[in-house]
Amino acid sequence: MRKRWTIPAVLAVGLAFGTSAAWGGTGNQAYDTTVASFGGYGYTGYQTKFYGDVPGYMNSYTVGGNYSVSARLNASDWVGAWTGYVVDDGTNHYLNHRDLSVVQDSWSVRLQFTNRYETTVQVQVDGTWRSN
Repeated sequence: MRKRWTIPAVLAVGLAFGTSAAWGGTGNQAYDTTVASFGGYGYTGYQTKFYGDVPGYMNSYTVGGNYSVSARLNASDWVGAWTGYVVDDGTNHYLNHRDLSVVQDSWSVRLQFTNRYETTVQVQVDGTWRSN
């Protein structure tokens, strides 16, 4: 005899998956990306920013070579303030917008990295980040 899914069971599974996706911006997401040479960029995947007025946060595990990079939040309608070239092995940084009052809840944002213009090699970076 074939068992049927009941409405409560389907609802519970849907809520379980929906809840984990809905809070993606408040949980840490791993990143591992390459930052292009000569002032180039590298990007993470997107997260949903649920609280527009709350800064993001990143943990840098490693930055390749003997280099440091800068990071900021990036979305299609705005960009955050650069951290400056202080992202290095084992550093942590808040990711602010120049004016958090303009950031809307539920925007898709990603972490953007940049190298110095005089950095002649690509730099690998990894760690975790969250948009809220």
